[in-house]
Amino acid sequence: EALKASPSIRLVVTPQTEVIQSAVIGDRKIVLEDHLATPSLPEGLRFLRGVDVRRVVDLAGEHDQVPDLFESYNRACPPVPLPDFLGALSVLLAKDVLRNDAVC
Repeated sequence: EALKASPSIRLVVTPQTEVIQSAVIGDRKIVLEDHLATPSLPEGLRFLRGVDVRRVVDLAGEHDQVPDLFESYNRACPPVPLPDFLGALSVLLAKDVLRNDAVC
C-alpha cells in the first residue's frame, strides 16, 4: 500500500541485509549460491514466486518507479508476471531487505 501511495520510489538496501551462502541443487549437484538475509529472514532468500530477489535488489536503486523496475527486471531475467514480481518486492520490503526512502 505504501508503494501505491508514493509518487516515486527510492529503494535502498537496509544496513542489516547481508549476503549469505546457501546450498541449492543445480545441474544435479549441490552448489552454493548467494542469498539475501536479514534478522527477520535468517535462512536467506534467493527466489520467490519465480523472481530472483537478488537481481531485484541489484536493480532497485536504479529506478524511481515500480513499473520501470519491473520492466528492467524482465529485460535482465526470464520474464515473470506482474503479481509475482509485486509479491516478491513486497516481501523484500516486509522482511527489511529493502526500504523505500522516497519522500512522500
